[in-house]
Amino acid sequence: PPKATVLDQWEHWGIPAAAGSLLFVVDEVFHSTLAIPTLFVLISVAPSLLHFGGLYSFEDMRADYWIFPTLSDGPTAPWYERFFEVYTTSLPYVHWKVVVHQLPGMLGMWVTHALISLMDIKATEIITGVEVDLTTEIRAVG
Repeated sequence: PPKATVLDQWEHWGIPAAAGSLLFVVDEVFHSTLAIPTLFVLISVAPSLLHFGGLYSFEDMRADYWIFPTLSDGPTAPWYERFFEVYTTSLPYVHWKVVVHQLPGMLGMWVTHALISLMDIKATEIITGVEVDLTTEIRAVG
């Protein structure tokens, strides 16, 4: 079969990009402490709203990889078995070459996070005039 292009898969990247852009715009326009959590709740219940509105079935959403596949043992299985089954059913669909190509970027973000955390600690120390215990703060940041 021919390879799918980016435009063939637009619904898998376009809808999440639109949702992220909507979150950004709402935050910039309203500066409300309730706007973003409300949007998060609406986004999280969107599959149920689509299903109960008769627009999309759960089976179709599972087939298109929008929601997790049905677990084989159902709700009676221990939580840890259900947790790992989600990953074992999803991992075959991972494009590992893409993951490997993104590793340098992820490493760069991790290093940036570590350096910015140190700068934040120093800025807090300067603003408050209180000496901050670096070891405790680094443990708190992770």
